[in-house]
Amino acid sequence: MVRLNINGYQLCGGTILDATHILTAAHCTADALSITATVGEYDSTLEEGTEQVFEVSVPDGVSQHPGFSFQNQTNDIAILTLSTPIDLSRICAKPVCLNPNFQVTSGQQCQIAGWGLLFENDIVPSDTLQTTTITTYPGGDCAAAFPDAPASYIKDPTTQLCAGQPAGGVDTCSGDSGGPIFCLDSVTNTWNVVGVTSYGEGCARAGIPGVYTNTAAYYSWIQQQLQIKL
Repeated sequence: MVRLNINGYQLCGGTILDATHILTAAHCTADALSITATVGEYDSTLEEGTEQVFEVSVPDGVSQHPGFSFQNQTNDIAILTLSTPIDLSRICAKPVCLNPNFQVTSGQQCQIAGWGLLFENDIVPSDTLQTTTITTYPGGDCAAAFPDAPASYIKDPTTQLCAGQPAGGVDTCSGDSGGPIFCLDSVTNTWNVVGVTSYGEGCARAGIPGVYTNTAAYYSWIQQQLQIKL
């Protein structure tokens, strides 16, 4: 898990793809003048000895998906290239698993993580990394799972998925954007990142899920960017 400071503020999260690349949401980088990525952090108020801090050259180190639309909230995915490599041998500095063949099933229990707001009306983000379990649905199943959500809440069922609880109470929130949702593959017993936190209406509201960019739909683009940026 990576904490991203953008223009001097803790605004987003990300996940490690390899020693020099971070996966995040494109909207996190839309107005970025400076980006700092911190790896191996739990409590942002403490020097824990596990942190590694990196700069991202803006705009050269930012690769937004070419189809990203801030207004339409689609293709919300980006890759950051670090100026220096992560020491992957250190604690809390491991790349994610991306399996294009792993498919999220409707109702699957997955994990979300981030330093975002703990409650919708909070002003400052969490000092400590938060994780929780959440129910996940492929984009095409979201409307049935959350019938009270606004019409066209999911913009593109083929490239997005949603997660939440119909009764509310569990969700990502402001400041969690760009961070991962990851699910256990029971066949290989590995945790796979299946989505990137994109948007929601409020936080943890009843009947309103969070929406995530489906990484499986962008696997080829991700691999292409990693080759370009080597």
